[in-house]
Parts: sequence; C-alpha cells; structure tokens
Amino acid sequence: MPKAVEMGIAIHMGKYFGLPNKLLMLLACLILILLCMSGVVLWWIRRPSGQLGAPIVPMEGNQWKIPLAIVAIMGVVFPLVGISLIGVLLLDFLILQRVPSLKRFLG
Repeated sequence: MPKAVEMGIAIHMGKYFGLPNKLLMLLACLILILLCMSGVVLWWIRRPSGQLGAPIVPMEGNQWKIPLAIVAIMGVVFPLVGISLIGVLLLDFLILQRVPSLKRFLG
C-alpha cells in the first residue's frame, strides 16, 4: 500500500511519463480555466437585466429532462457533488424562497 501511495503522489507531481504527461496536464488545466471564464461570460450575457439571478429557462418542449438526468447521475457517481447539490437546493427552498428581498435581488 505505501508503494501505491508513493506512486500516486509521484504521478500527481508529474514525475512519471515525462514531458507528454506534463503537457497533457497543462492542457487539462487550461481547459478548466477556459470553462470557468466562458461560464461567467455566458451567464453575464444571458442574465436578467439589473439582476444577479439565473437566466430565464426556455419552456420549449422537454429540454430539461436530459440535463436533469445527467446531474442526477453525476450526483450518484460523485457523492460530494450530490451532497452539495442537495445543500444548494435546501438553501434555495428553505431560505432564499422565503426572504422576499433576497428573492428579488437574486431574481
């Protein structure tokens, strides 16, 4: 077991597989940064004017079923994601929906 832990740490630090591994990890980091930045930009473009809330969800058809299934699967596969999603939903339903000033501010 200690050898496996040591190897995991060495892989994490980039000591195995040389330059190609380091370039692959750099690409993964750059993609993550791009996703974070593009998410903020896309939200800013679609947000309701004068508010910080979420964009209005289009009610065309059943487009919500597939993303909901993906989120549910990810919540089961990654339990910490599921726990955080449940926490956010509880925060929304128990606090944010009951305080009118917060509800107005967040849209």
